[in-house]
Amino acid sequence: MADHDHLISAPSNDAVTLGKALGIFHFGGHSLDAEVTGSVYFRPTPHLVLEGSFQTSDHPLELVGQFLEDREAKIQLEGSSVRRALIVTTLKAGEPSTFRARLRQGPLTAGTEGPCSTVQFHLVNFPDFMVQRDGQVRRNHMSLRDDQFEIEVDPVPNFDEVLTTLKEEGGYAITHWGVLRRRDGERMDFSSAEAELSKLHSFLSFARGAWAGLLAPRGVGSDGQVVWSEWADRSVSEWKSHASWWDRQNAQALEAGYDGFSHRWDKPYWQEVLSTAIYWYLRSNSAGSGAGVDGGLILTQAALEQVAWARLVEEWRSVSAQGFRRLFASDQLRLLLSRMDVPLSIPDRMTGLVQFGRADAWDGPRVLTEIRNSLVHPSKHEPASRQRAPYFEAWNLGQWYLELSLLNLVGFNDAYSDRTRTGGWVGEVQELPWQSR
Repeated sequence: MADHDHLISAPSNDAVTLGKALGIFHFGGHSLDAEVTGSVYFRPTPHLVLEGSFQTSDHPLELVGQFLEDREAKIQLEGSSVRRALIVTTLKAGEPSTFRARLRQGPLTAGTEGPCSTVQFHLVNFPDFMVQRDGQVRRNHMSLRDDQFEIEVDPVPNFDEVLTTLKEEGGYAITHWGVLRRRDGERMDFSSAEAELSKLHSFLSFARGAWAGLLAPRGVGSDGQVVWSEWADRSVSEWKSHASWWDRQNAQALEAGYDGFSHRWDKPYWQEVLSTAIYWYLRSNSAGSGAGVDGGLILTQAALEQVAWARLVEEWRSVSAQGFRRLFASDQLRLLLSRMDVPLSIPDRMTGLVQFGRADAWDGPRVLTEIRNSLVHPSKHEPASRQRAPYFEAWNLGQWYLELSLLNLVGFNDAYSDRTRTGGWVGEVQELPWQSR
């Protein structure tokens, strides 16, 4: 397919070369023409590496001395107005001289940052999924649309091989390719394309329950030539199973939900709310896949309190700012959940939490915040109570509340996977609480 002409294919856990470009290497008072290659190395964790070569008449010892005296280095690629600070890890004087470095901050753009017809990109560690609609099933292909853009996602040609390797070895691999274009067929400017990619990165990560890598986007002109390419190492989580609200056999939920997510995200205030809450949600979800559910619970409640403020105070005006601050955290959460028609009682299937809160007749918000408080303010709680606390169930309940809060915020009304129903099967979905009331 022509739309995939510039896309990258690489074996699992291998370094991915993003491109080569001419640039200017600035250090020690020098501004030197350089040939630069950008690559993402996946091991031990994903990181962008820049390798370059340049010519200089300086004596090798003088060159190294200048670098040691002034270690501030920067790089600017041809066609870009952006100059980025570097952490130079290796500098070798010679003919030519070479350097190896990492960005202090990114991303770095190669090319003119001009308008383009399409943007091609890669997804790293996105799972196997199926879209079911009108009696038909599409595997690993979906179409996302909002008011301005449309996005097509397809599997890499060797997807099954890649998936098998990831399951056996873990790590990182390119699993899918994607194409972004304007719905009206017009060209898109660089800044709007980058903004849409950032939105997509957060949306797919929220769905996966872990960072879904978005790698090496490239703006392509109507003539098929690359106009610009991004060199960056956007967040991506190692291959692992993570609980989330999205059922992989019902990926049509993503197609149905992207437009609502986009409407919220495109408003600056709600973009800040969503990006921050999703960040804490993913950090907590990562803790839940190991031994850190107690720490994850603290992150979850922080995100819940932020969403509660945004909706109860800023959007619905259900309570004043002063009144909100005077409420116990459990009451803030209780108000939020009640407004969304989410049941306040502890789900019967969470037997540890039910037993823990029975003596004091605690509901879900109260048992969640009490267990969290026992971690943050241990001097106010009996050690024996903390030891008996069902941390995993409390964390899982909190993540469920957070998922529902974010889904309600973006107007999601499709079937979802209820994470509190542990022991279920892939493909088992439920109605959202506000749909069944």
